[in-house]
Amino acid sequence: MNHSHGRIAALLLPLLSFALLAGCHERPKVERAAAASQKHPDSGAVVAAPGIVEPWGGETRLAALDSGVIAELAVSEGQRVRRGELLARLDDARQKHAVELAEAELRQAAAEADGTAASAEEVRVASAELERAQYELEQRQRDAERATQLGSVGVLPKADVERAASTLRSDEAGVAAALARLSVVRRGARPSERRLALARHEAAVARLASARTELSRREVRAPVEGVVLWSRYHAGEFYAPSVGPLMVMGNLERLQVRAEVDDSEATSLPQGAACKLHGDGGEALGEGIVTRIAVESASRELPSERPTDRSDARVRETFIQVNHGTALVPGLRVWAYCRRGAAAGRMAGNG
Repeated sequence: MNHSHGRIAALLLPLLSFALLAGCHERPKVERAAAASQKHPDSGAVVAAPGIVEPWGGETRLAALDSGVIAELAVSEGQRVRRGELLARLDDARQKHAVELAEAELRQAAAEADGTAASAEEVRVASAELERAQYELEQRQRDAERATQLGSVGVLPKADVERAASTLRSDEAGVAAALARLSVVRRGARPSERRLALARHEAAVARLASARTELSRREVRAPVEGVVLWSRYHAGEFYAPSVGPLMVMGNLERLQVRAEVDDSEATSLPQGAACKLHGDGGEALGEGIVTRIAVESASRELPSERPTDRSDARVRETFIQVNHGTALVPGLRVWAYCRRGAAAGRMAGNG
């Protein structure tokens, strides 16, 4: 039994010696990738953080407010657009028809509202009718007086005298009717009719505004001036806002880097701190300055190169204005090395 144990010990002894020499009894000193701070020659004076290049002010993701088939794409990737310019339009035949109906209803309501008030021509016609009735009444009065005189001396039959008197009363009623019509025309419709016509007009205006709003929801217009960075849809395809943006645009006149600085190190970065930007391989890509540091910390979103970094670590978003003339493009991953404490002011090339 002791002889067997001795043989096993003799076999295991070289393996144990190799393990101790390899340092397996402690945490390996060499990581899968070198720590980001080790890539900078002055690692103690800088804060290293992963970042991503963005348009100045960040990307603007645009989406239609409704779902539908894309009827028109008015712009393409790389195209510069002005604020308010039409970028895309969903099929809007139904919405346009609703607008046309609402406009017709408004015209009808406006005509009804205008009908509650008399026009100048209507007043002139009613006045002329009253004048004619009054003239005819004066003539009938003279005829009735002559008929009465002739009848009193027996020249005119009694029936003719009565007929003249009856015609006079008829003309008197005609004058009264013409006077009433003129009064009605001048007064216009009754108050209740005017209120009803006004309510119909207001309802038609509201329906037209609602129809035009629904029509505008089928359009996507540029909220700011910039460049279309991303557009993957084509005319004829179905689009729904829930699937993501219809297109992405941004301001490429200047660029910024959104870096994620560990919360414990963010306080050592002043606004205006000078930063150097490097690629994952350590190559220099450009320079910039810190313009803003988020007040609140958040969870890490950008994957770090260092395997020892915790994915749930709290970080502060730090925005770095990139110097003009730097050959960077939106979406590029970079490493930012920013000076701690008092930093140099604005670098050349920044306005």
